[in-house]
Amino acid sequence: MFELDLKAFVWMCIGAGGVLAVMVIMGLCKVSGRISRIEEEMEDHDRLFVENWNKRQGEKGNK
Repeated sequence: MFELDLKAFVWMCIGAGGVLAVMVIMGLCKVSGRISRIEEEMEDHDRLFVENWNKRQGEKGNK
């Protein structure tokens, strides 16, 4: 009928584990990249906020 080959089963498990490990690493890299982009956007937002604040303070001082 069906004979279980232990070596084949072990190699299949190793291969499946390797594929899962690669998928997890790729997912973590994707999340890390997304977080990095969000941080850059926040830095740009903060920089623009400070520049606009400084412009408004300069305009108030000139009046």
